Amino acid sequence: MIEETLSSFFEDFGVVARRADNSEFLVFFDESHSPMEVGAEGRSIVATCPTSEANFDHGDTLEIDGKSYSIVGVRPVDDGKITELDLRYE
Repeated sequence: MIEETLSSFFEDFGVVARRADNSEFLVFFDESHSPMEVGAEGRSIVATCPTSEANFDHGDTLEIDGKSYSIVGVRPVDDGKITELDLRYE
């Protein structure tokens, strides 16, 4: 039941991400400008996806909204059902 709810949530609010092999899956995409540390700020680019879709290594690429990004971090969130992918714009 939780998986079904998670899937429908991504279907309702997610955007399409494309892997290097052209397979697609849905993510929540956040490309915000935010404070990084005290006295510094920068851009934080994160794609959040179901962990079942998060089989990535550092340096793998994703295309979202026609832009290419490198994966620089893979972080499971809380109970591990979703994963945050830290991205860098290519």
